[in-house]
Parts: sequence; C-alpha cells; structure tokens
Amino acid sequence: MNGQYKNIIYTLAFGTLSALLSIIQFQIPDIVGGSSDLREIPLLISIFYLTSPWYVLGEAFISSLILPPGGSFPITIITHSIGLFIIWHAYHFIRKFDLESGKQGLAWLVTTFIYYLFIMIPLIVVGFMYTGVNPELSFTEFYSQLVYSVRFEMITSALVTSIYLVQHKIRDTLNAHLNTLEDTIQHRTEELASTIDELNDTNEELKSLNDELDDRVNRRTQELEKKNTQLTEYAFINSHLLRAPLARILGLATLIEQQSEKIDDDELMTKFRATCEELDYIIKLIGRVLEENSQLSKEELMDVQNKIKKITG
Repeated sequence: MNGQYKNIIYTLAFGTLSALLSIIQFQIPDIVGGSSDLREIPLLISIFYLTSPWYVLGEAFISSLILPPGGSFPITIITHSIGLFIIWHAYHFIRKFDLESGKQGLAWLVTTFIYYLFIMIPLIVVGFMYTGVNPELSFTEFYSQLVYSVRFEMITSALVTSIYLVQHKIRDTLNAHLNTLEDTIQHRTEELASTIDELNDTNEELKSLNDELDDRVNRRTQELEKKNTQLTEYAFINSHLLRAPLARILGLATLIEQQSEKIDDDELMTKFRATCEELDYIIKLIGRVLEENSQLSKEELMDVQNKIKKITG
C-alpha cells in the first residue's frame, strides 16, 4: 500500500473516531455553544501518521460533522484545520532532532499545551466574537473562561497523546532494530553460505591437488626405484666387471712400458693399449647412460660383458 492510500485511510479513520468521541461532551457554562469533548485526542494522534499536512483538512471536516448544540460548523472546521496544520509542522520539526522517546514525549506535551493555549482557544474566541456570540465578554475574559473550562480536556489530551507518542517512538525504534537485525542476520547468513561454498570449493581443489600430488609422488617413487635399480646394476658392473680388470690391465701396461729392456712385440703392446682404451670407453659409455637416465638393453649389456670376457679371458 502506497503512502497516498495510507494517508486517506488515516484521515477517514481518525476523523471518524474524533467525530464519535465528540459525542462525549462536557458543557461549558455561561458560553453559548461551548463544550469540552475528547475529539482532539484522535486528531492529535493522527499527526504521528500523516505524511502530508493537507490531509488534516479532511479530518477537520469529518470531525466537525458532529457538533454540540449551538456549535458553529465553520468555526470548528476552520480552527481545527489551522491548528492541526500548524501542529503537524511542529511535530515534524521535533522529529528532526531524533530525540529519545521520553524527551520526545515531553516536547510533545509542551507542544500540545501550546496548541491549545496559543492556537485553538484563541481561534475559537476570535471566531465566536466575530460571529457575535457572547458579545458581552472581552477577548481576555472569554479566553480566560474558556481556558479554565477546557483545562481537563487540555491536560487529558496532552497526557494521552504524549504517552501514545512515547510508545509509538519505542515501537518504531524496536521495529527499526528488528528490521536491522533481520537484515544483519540475512546478510550474515548469506556471508556464511558464501563462505561455506568457498570452503567446499577449496576442499575440492585441495582434494584434487592431493590426488595429483599422490600421482606425482607415485610416479616419482617409481622413477627413483628404477633409477636406484639402474645405479645398483651399473655400480655392480663398474665395480666387479670393469674396474678390477681395467686396473690390472693398466698396471701391466705400466710395468711393461717401464721395463728397461725393449720389448720387441710392439703389436702385442699396441693391442694391449687398445684394449685398455676400449675398456675405458665402455666405462664412459656406462656413465653417459646413467647421466641420461637411460638403460642398456639386454643386447647392449651382453655385448659389453662379452667384450670384457674377450679382453680379460
């Protein structure tokens, strides 16, 4: 429901309630058409709900439909229209200060007395005097008598509307806090849901990374085991099959070369040296294979072993 429809409903409701409460009248002696009633209470309370002051004109019209005997419809509607129009602006001026509920109620209490003493009652006196009612009374006498006659209505209206404003302020504050709390809870819930989703995504990523890491570790372990097997194999070949014979052959070659007498068999010596160089080449070949992380085939390994047996045999 938009604001305009709400204002119309408030105008009809509070105006009608004001007219009904005006039936409860307290007659003012010595004043023709003068009476005290409770019609002001709904009109003053409506100020807290209306978002535009122009709707008070409708309230004043509806409220003036029921008048005391001898009452003046024009005076009643004019005085209420002017008074409510002014006090509507006074209330919204007080709201700008955003006072606590108690202080706002106290400010409204003072405003209500001002409404009666300086707006409504003077307007009623002027209206009655203008229309020739009670011409024998002066403004001051008429004003004083009217103030004294409506003192209970004025005090009752001020207290009732002030108390209502206090609870209205408290209710609005609680509703505002409730709405803020609901928004906060909703926001935190959304944040929590988002965090949970992020954690789930992170867990999935971690699971994927763990699976990938396990695969890499397994592959690396297999590679290391293969490498270790190669190292063991080539270390055995190097230690047992090559290094010992090569050491003996090189030692013999050195002794032969150091002989004081000249050895005539140069061809034997050349082959002997060539064999040593061939063994050294095989060792280098094995080292290169190890560095390249490759592996000798069975045929290559058998060929190496045959060459060694041929040389040392």
